[in-house]
Amino acid sequence: MVSFPSGGPGLGRGPGVVLGPVRRSRGDRPVCLLHGSCQPRAGAISRGIGTAPRSGCLVRRRTLLQNRSVLPAQRAHRLCGSDRVGRTRRGRNGESGVTAQAQPLPAVLPGEDPVRGEASARSDAPPRERLLRAATELFCRHGIHAVGVDAVVAAAGTAKATLYKLFGSKERLVETVLEAEGQAWRDWFLGGLEAGEASPRERLDRIFPLLAEWFRDERFYGCPFINAVGEHDKRDDRVRNLTLAHKRQVAARLRALLAEAGAPDPDALVHEVGLLIDGAIVTALVTRDPEVGAVGARALASLLDNALPGAAPRRRKRA
Repeated sequence: MVSFPSGGPGLGRGPGVVLGPVRRSRGDRPVCLLHGSCQPRAGAISRGIGTAPRSGCLVRRRTLLQNRSVLPAQRAHRLCGSDRVGRTRRGRNGESGVTAQAQPLPAVLPGEDPVRGEASARSDAPPRERLLRAATELFCRHGIHAVGVDAVVAAAGTAKATLYKLFGSKERLVETVLEAEGQAWRDWFLGGLEAGEASPRERLDRIFPLLAEWFRDERFYGCPFINAVGEHDKRDDRVRNLTLAHKRQVAARLRALLAEAGAPDPDALVHEVGLLIDGAIVTALVTRDPEVGAVGARALASLLDNALPGAAPRRRKRA
């Protein structure tokens, strides 16, 4: 974006966006002094891209190319799904300025990792896989509603038409991401509980060491289901039902372990264990406290010691 200091050409004495040569008005229509027949494009002022040149207008075309080639702020807004940069305000003496906007997503180039900003090796993967991976990273880090379709296709290195051909809509893409993330998380978490030879109680005791490992990951962004429900209308049953299906599958396996461990009322106890898990996930996201996993492990041990028959109460070590 080309701008000038105070006193230079542009939109007044303050810094402003240059939309080409200084213009005068012909009636109520702005006219370019160099190219009187140039017509302003709809939304040109708000988008900062100047007027539409006539064919063969080399000076005007060069000005447009310069304006379009260095628009990082507009590019970022375009990627986050917004096609507006902000209205221009006039000060008391005619100064211009741009209204403050919410921080847009960082601009990413096709083939770049949207999280790390590095060239990604997934450019050789099928388009569907690239789109899912890019959407997962962006949705989890920035939030579903903060990420537009343009950001996803730019990060995946695909065309927007490809996304709509494969998924139909952004809503369906969100659902597919949640389903895939849920399956991957369950495979990791429940697989960790079942690994090797262990008693039901020992498997239950693995819950928080596994979660603590997840919490320590630098790309831990919380539970995508909890985050998605928080972002959507509370009456939106689409996301809520996906979340409930995920939680039921996790709870079913935990309930089976509690029953195998001898819990007299595994249905009631699994809800208490679930509350500990969800509470720890949210607390770890908010506080970034590395001790959340250890606190959760002690709380679970106390709960199981009191609920399971024959479990010897464990004494806490005194500091």
